Amino acid sequence: MTKATPTYKVFHFLRSKESVSLDEFKHVLSTAAASAKEDSASYFLTLAAGHQHENTYTPSTDPDYDALLEFECDSVAGAIEVERSLRNGALSTQLDPMIDQDSSPVVTSRILVMKDAPFAHIAQKMVCPINVRQGKTVEHFRDYWQNTHAKVAVDVLPVIHRYVQCHALASTYLDGRRPAFDGIAEFWFEDLAQAMSDAESDSDASVRNYEDQLNFMDTRDKLILIVEEAV
Repeated sequence: MTKATPTYKVFHFLRSKESVSLDEFKHVLSTAAASAKEDSASYFLTLAAGHQHENTYTPSTDPDYDALLEFECDSVAGAIEVERSLRNGALSTQLDPMIDQDSSPVVTSRILVMKDAPFAHIAQKMVCPINVRQGKTVEHFRDYWQNTHAKVAVDVLPVIHRYVQCHALASTYLDGRRPAFDGIAEFWFEDLAQAMSDAESDSDASVRNYEDQLNFMDTRDKLILIVEEAV
């Protein structure tokens, strides 16, 4: 398992306003992505989404989020500055009025690379925001996810080429606050559709992965997003 020096990533989950057509929103987002000056910024459009209720996956016809923005930073200070700008609605003059800000959370996190196998550039990936299981502490959640469950996930899903855990910064819990998500898992596959089909057909691996999730994360309503980079 590959260990890497942690860096930081700010996620902005975007939900467009009901008055905005999805096609128009995606067009403006793609335009913003093409003209983005920040090398650290990545724009993703939601291709598919669903919810995992315990160990059952249900596709969603109305995704919780229409797009996802990611900003990688070299320092905590840089990440917090990006978060502050996003919360103040500083994306673009065209995009900002289209976003339902109350339904578009920002999560600032620390990156831990758990697997990083060589592969050609892949524009699609799976993104899974997760939360602490009721009765467990944030500290237990982080430790178990990083040091125990990561090995299980890599073992039961060998087709993963890259697996990254993003843990919400400790500072986001200060003064009684709580981030929208305690962590965000990112998975890259060469053939995402085939990987999902293999996972569904291997019931033993699916059960093992689910049973281990019960030790640290809330499995009652886990969001799963399939996103594609907007280029």
